[in-house]
Amino acid sequence: MAKGTSGGNWTIRVEDHSAEILKDLEAAKERILENWGQLGVTNAVDIITAASRIDTDAMRGSFSHQVQKSEDAVYVGSPISYAKFHEFGTGTYHDSSDGKQGRKGWWVYVPGDTDHQVGNGKVYSKQEALKIMFALRAKGLDARITQGVKPLHMLKNGIGDHISEFKQIAENELKK
Repeated sequence: MAKGTSGGNWTIRVEDHSAEILKDLEAAKERILENWGQLGVTNAVDIITAASRIDTDAMRGSFSHQVQKSEDAVYVGSPISYAKFHEFGTGTYHDSSDGKQGRKGWWVYVPGDTDHQVGNGKVYSKQEALKIMFALRAKGLDARITQGVKPLHMLKNGIGDHISEFKQIAENELKK
């Protein structure tokens, strides 16, 4: 605050509010990361739902986010092991952006049954896979064949396709 006196001398007092500003910025950063995490989860779940990839609803319900203050980061994902197959695809459809390659051809599997996995990664022609599937079904197993599953990119697209929304969240929180 500046104050004049009758003799023309001025006194200026400067107050340091940097601690308050830093505290407000830190709080805004935490709100931004939390809101970003919530939006990332919502977008991933929306992509899964729109793709009709809901079997037991376990994967869709497993997505969550975690803010890491020490890293100034938020992580969005699922602890379910097969979520990665829906993100990157499998087999013929695998997109290899994770550095791996998908197997080409057909294979046989029994959902949720690790005792009756067929071929340990072996691929077949479609006709061979159908024969194996029907033989397993004759034994009462719910055998299925596939060439893989197309990637959903629920995390990649759930974030990348919504950058403007993430920016808007940051702008709104910084204005508070």
